[in-house]
Amino acid sequence: MFEIAKTMRRIIMKKLLAVFLVFCFCLFVLLGCKEETIAEPRLIDAPALTAEESQPETTELKVKMAACGFEHSVALCDDGTVWGWGKEFYESKNSSKPVQIPGLSDITYVAAGDRVSAAIKSDGTLWMWGLGWTSSEGVMYGYPLTLSDPYITDVKEISFGAYFTAVLKNDGTVWLWGEDNSDDWEAQKIPKKVEGLPKIKKIAASWYHVAFLDEDGHVW
Repeated sequence: MFEIAKTMRRIIMKKLLAVFLVFCFCLFVLLGCKEETIAEPRLIDAPALTAEESQPETTELKVKMAACGFEHSVALCDDGTVWGWGKEFYESKNSSKPVQIPGLSDITYVAAGDRVSAAIKSDGTLWMWGLGWTSSEGVMYGYPLTLSDPYITDVKEISFGAYFTAVLKNDGTVWLWGEDNSDDWEAQKIPKKVEGLPKIKKIAASWYHVAFLDEDGHVW
């Protein structure tokens, strides 16, 4: 009986979230805010890569990698800093031009998902902000926090699905956490190693699925 109640509560919460998102979209349209559709590639305004507070305007940064979330983007620059733009890319900020994310340095990898972003430091620690999962609870943090989980260390890559997260460690193992087919809400928050895989070198997650590329060039 208790499990049925938990399942019903989750279904109701999802429906309420869907209604809320529809309401926000309608309000967005009624207020006259228009989204821009770009049919052809356009260069991101390079001069905008200037920190809000202390970076001099003459600083030229080169982008090493970029990632796109639902309504925001993040970019990793060659000096190890991370920049974001779009809707609520950091705390509750919206910006059409890149703004530096405070508190992050020596970053080697970035990723973005549905209202969540992540960065990996050179020491293998994972930092996340936005709507994310930790090993203890699903949380919303506007600012970067390191993921303090004993299993998620020495991280190489991270990728986001709709309601789950995939992490590749430097030892070639893959770990997942988030919503699955079970009704065990607490267990879903704990990272689990994906068994039966050879040593993996790349991962990619999408809405409800994830793929792995091993060192021999095989896709799982």
